Amino acid sequence: ITGCIKDKSDEPLPGVNIVAKGTSLGVIRDADGRYSIHVPDRNAILVFSYIGYTTQEIIIGNRSLLDVILDESNYELEELVVVGYGTQKKGNLTSAISTIKNEDILTTTHTSIGGRLQGKVSGLQIRQNSGTPGSFDATINIRGFGGALYVIDGIQSTAKEFQQLNPDDIENISVLKDGSAAIYGLNAGNGVILVTTKRGNTEKARFKYSGTVSFSSPTEMPQMMNAYQWLQMRNDAAVNMGNAPIYTKEELENWRIGAPGYQSTDWYDETMKKSAVSNQHTLSAEGGSEKVNYYASFGYMSDPGLLKSNDMNYEQYSGRVNLTAKLTNRLTAGIELYGLYSETEYPAWDFYSIMRGAVSLQPIHAPYANNNPEYPAYVFDGQAWNSVATSDADLGGYAKHRNKTYRTAASLTYDVPFIDGLQIKGLASYQSGFNTSKSLIKSFNMYTYDETFDNYIPFVYGHPTQLHNAWTDDNSLLLPAQLMYKKTLADRHNIGATAVYEERNNWSRNSSLMREFQFYTIDQMDFGDTDNQKNGGNEGEEGYRSLVGRATYDYMGKYMLELAARYDGSYRYHPDKR
Repeated sequence: ITGCIKDKSDEPLPGVNIVAKGTSLGVIRDADGRYSIHVPDRNAILVFSYIGYTTQEIIIGNRSLLDVILDESNYELEELVVVGYGTQKKGNLTSAISTIKNEDILTTTHTSIGGRLQGKVSGLQIRQNSGTPGSFDATINIRGFGGALYVIDGIQSTAKEFQQLNPDDIENISVLKDGSAAIYGLNAGNGVILVTTKRGNTEKARFKYSGTVSFSSPTEMPQMMNAYQWLQMRNDAAVNMGNAPIYTKEELENWRIGAPGYQSTDWYDETMKKSAVSNQHTLSAEGGSEKVNYYASFGYMSDPGLLKSNDMNYEQYSGRVNLTAKLTNRLTAGIELYGLYSETEYPAWDFYSIMRGAVSLQPIHAPYANNNPEYPAYVFDGQAWNSVATSDADLGGYAKHRNKTYRTAASLTYDVPFIDGLQIKGLASYQSGFNTSKSLIKSFNMYTYDETFDNYIPFVYGHPTQLHNAWTDDNSLLLPAQLMYKKTLADRHNIGATAVYEERNNWSRNSSLMREFQFYTIDQMDFGDTDNQKNGGNEGEEGYRSLVGRATYDYMGKYMLELAARYDGSYRYHPDKR
């Protein structure tokens, strides 16, 4: 298919994207205004898109020549994009910024926001490091650099807090690249991810329920040998080294037919489930009037692991209330309340160790001595232990984590009466996070079976039993004050300025303790031995002050200039040099 693409003034449009819908086939219009693209069949649909113009989709039919006229889309150029400490019109951006809206985030399902964004935002690279429920440790970077800075509703946050967000609460996400991130200073050297949550509207109340039930399974697992195949290869290896076969033909035949005492073990199948079912549910209310806008939501998520023992699980409860009220014609108040509670449980053995056993243990060994479920078998191949035993929290112990996060923020925005276009905004935000962890690393027995005397010989692993308790109390206070000015002169010159003073303080406290049990009775610290007990703790404080400035100018939306600066003070330096 060939053709030419122009605007309504009959001028060729450079750089128009042409893609065959539903395929990876695409081209960009050449400098002479013409394009050429191969499509699979006559039913193909060509999609023509260009910034500032309305996207068109056209069915090919019997045509081989297709000329297109694109209409300007003023809405897209006028659309506001969230940038550092404010918003700008999309058509007036002078730096690299990508945005994604709520409806696009929700097109895929994942327990983490990072997973939902994968492949949707230009320049945003996401790699999931672990499939462990509740880990939220995906690596997210912009254009291949290190970890980005996360700002949620104007408040700096951590990568885990970002990935734990309820996707139904998000209005949009902006990704600041290159110079656009400079306004956040040194911490934004790798870019910034800005999140804006929903604020309500002036429409009547709308209640919404969103629910997702999803099934997860490994994308690809190698098929492991059975015992007969493995023993054949052991014989082949011995013969290739000039030795006699290790196993006789009679033994091999017994393993092949699965004779009594010769049953093959699929360790992966014994340890892991085929799939796991996760749930995400959100109930929200949104609406308001000319005076008050509100958004409120409650979310629940559960993400069980793939262990057959069912001893791995993550549950999360979250709630959010965003309220905006117009107190007077010039004074607007905003209140944000957010809370999150999560529980993570898994066996004392880490998932990597369990998985290693599930794929590396030899199939000639059984998970239970004499096939008796009361006696886990002593199986160790030099690098991994009996994965059925290590995945059982009742046998080997557990690790439990509880996280409580609460954040409240209040803001006032005032339109100065005597200076048209000048706004003053103040914000106060306090966040508290309290985390507890409890780990029981139990001593337990694995057994070998003595057929001669019909008894089970124990092997004691992990003596003595250990009990660990730890907690962390994190707090942060953010106090920014902001001046914003926008003015249009002579219908041609658009000027804007932003000045910010920001103060941020963090303080934390943590403690940990451990006791051993020569004779384990109950998972309570007071019942442990006082010999070899350990404890520790620490406190910390951090403080930052910043001055931020930005100036923008554009002439009729065609010629644009933007200047940004930031001056930071940090507790890390000497008091006289901060």
